[in-house]
Amino acid sequence: MNDKKLVEILFQNNEIIAVNKPSGIAVQGGEGIKTTILDIIEKQEGFKPYLVHRLDKDTSGILLMAKSSQFANKFTNMFKEESGKYTSNNENKKIKKYYWAICHGNFTGTKGQITEDIYIKGIKKKAFTNYYILKKLGGFSLIELELFTGRMHQIRIHLAKTNHPVIGDDKYGNFKLNRELKKTHNVKKLMLFSKRLEINDKKTIKIEADIPEYFKDFLKIFGEKI
Repeated sequence: MNDKKLVEILFQNNEIIAVNKPSGIAVQGGEGIKTTILDIIEKQEGFKPYLVHRLDKDTSGILLMAKSSQFANKFTNMFKEESGKYTSNNENKKIKKYYWAICHGNFTGTKGQITEDIYIKGIKKKAFTNYYILKKLGGFSLIELELFTGRMHQIRIHLAKTNHPVIGDDKYGNFKLNRELKKTHNVKKLMLFSKRLEINDKKTIKIEADIPEYFKDFLKIFGEKI
């Protein structure tokens, strides 16, 4: 990454720009929020970006934005359309999203699907998340997650429902464990990262980000290097 730039640019063309959003920076404004990723990119790149999807403030990794309101509508609709497809077959999806997480506990087997419904403002919504075990780390797991729906906090809620909450999750996680890890291993951030994004439009665009240093630091505790 260019040292003069606060946020790494992973990909851009005349329609979109994909950035590697740091943990702790809000995507858009709200109460008590002074700086957003939109503000940073506008100042850094010299044009006004438009959101087409969102990441939680504490989630890092690939965030896609559009370069005009016209392209924002196009890609926002693509995300919404794909979020409504519940099949576990990902081959023909226009938008494919993959996250990495470090979570509590070890899973049975090497992969699976979480299908529990999620309540959004009191309304029950279907939600589907596939997971793949990448590394078993003692009492923790490094996993890849493939989203088939895009519900708010979907990964965090689904992993918490399976008793494998994301490390550092201060909303759905294991609060006692989080406090212990903060003291013993200086774990202060949510261990959830948007790793890969594939867009199948006129041609296929594949975007991937390097895992953040705080992921690497945690893995080093167990002698793992990624």
